[in-house]
Amino acid sequence: MKNIMPELPEVEITKQKLIEQKIKGAVVEDFWTDRPQNLKLFSDIKIQKDIRGRKIISIERRGKVLFLGLSGRDKKNLAFHFRMSGRLILAEDVKKFKDTSTRAIVFLKGGKKILFRDPRKFGVIWYGGPDELKQDPYLGFLGPDMLEVTFRVFLERLKKRKGKIKSLLLDQKIVSGIGNIIADEALWYSKLHPETEIKKMSKAQIRKLYSDIRRVIHNIIKAGGTTLRDWAHPDGKEGGYEKVRRIYGRGKKNCFRCKNPVSRAVIAGRGTTFCPKCQKIDKVSTPAGGR
Repeated sequence: MKNIMPELPEVEITKQKLIEQKIKGAVVEDFWTDRPQNLKLFSDIKIQKDIRGRKIISIERRGKVLFLGLSGRDKKNLAFHFRMSGRLILAEDVKKFKDTSTRAIVFLKGGKKILFRDPRKFGVIWYGGPDELKQDPYLGFLGPDMLEVTFRVFLERLKKRKGKIKSLLLDQKIVSGIGNIIADEALWYSKLHPETEIKKMSKAQIRKLYSDIRRVIHNIIKAGGTTLRDWAHPDGKEGGYEKVRRIYGRGKKNCFRCKNPVSRAVIAGRGTTFCPKCQKIDKVSTPAGGR
């Protein structure tokens, strides 16, 4: 299974674990990176000068991005997007955890460090104030978080677009946080083919899809996230959703529902697994404006 990346549940779990470890209130002593080209808004030298002495005053998430809010009259945020293979590690002994895939370290007063490990080097780190982050071409256009958006807003944002449902679900400008695993799993639960045109979906189908997306997200969080390659909790614990997933990455195996072989294809530029019998594209015909 290629192109496995952390999604909303994994970032949410990372946030929760950092909160549990009580790093809120910790003072930042220094910042280091070996990938200055992956920094946005500020250079590594400017971050080092500006971040020292600031306290972590909040730990938040939006979509797949984790934000560490920092104190000061000109409040700043240190934000992480894990992309393909990133994860955060909270440790006191850097030598024990630092390896060639460690891309950045946030040094905290008292000895703790936040390590950003990213073997494939696609991860992104932002540093800047709220107004600066809003100017970023990715952060500035993030759609509402999938765990916070109401069905009414979800419906409105989808109906404004044209295209196939999986492609729309992966578009972070519509709603943020959905990745390949969530999309495939939710479409399977909703019995929707990934290439179903949004204009052919009924309001009832979109409502069920909305519920199934949230159901999948909560199931993944409850299972501790998905560890198929690089991601793990900040304390090293691995997730368990990969053991109970219903369709994602199960190409050529039998569907849990109808027992027929599932298929794999590239849809919306992503490897996609679906059941051609349960998720028939011709099952959908009523426009979304209907009842």
